[in-house]
Formats: sequence, C-alpha cells, structure tokens
Amino acid sequence: MNTVKNFAKSEPVISAATISALVAALVTLLVEFGVPLDDGQQTAIQGLVAVLAPVAVILVRKYVTANANVVERAQDGHVLAGEANELPTNTHVREVGKLDESV
Repeated sequence: MNTVKNFAKSEPVISAATISALVAALVTLLVEFGVPLDDGQQTAIQGLVAVLAPVAVILVRKYVTANANVVERAQDGHVLAGEANELPTNTHVREVGKLDESV
C-alpha cells in the first residue's frame, strides 16, 4: 500500500495552525539566511498559507481512519489489528479478554 496514504490513515492530521506556524518559522529562517523577502512578500506568503492550510487539512482528513479501527474484535474470540494499526490489517493481536500484563 502507498506509504503516504498509510501515514495519513494512521496519524492524526496536523492542524492548519501548525502548518501556518511552520511556514512562518521557515520564512523567518530564510530571511535570516539572506533570502531577499521584504515585509510585504512575507505577509503575502503567510496570508496564502493561512488560506491554503485549512484546505489541505480538509483534503487529507478524509484519509484518516478513526481510532476505533485500531483494533477490531472478531467473532471467533480473537482481537485483530484494524486499518489504523501499525500492524498489518487482520493480524492476530491477542485473545478477547486477555490483556498484556504490562498494560
């Protein structure tokens, strides 16, 4: 399966605020290293990101699997890994009712 799609399905979507903060930090870093961006250009970049970041989050959100699918219960008494689990889907995790001692 596609690695990017797997990551999007198993990890929570980062927020638009996180994306905006990362871009603001990147713009500041570039300016400090001599990239010629005036105040107006910096504001324009950050404004564009403020508009596009929520759209990106909405588009990726449809690929995120709910946490309820991390583990599925099978009818035969086995707990199986769900789509959002790091294990392959339908991998035997444990017997129903038996928890790991370390949990």
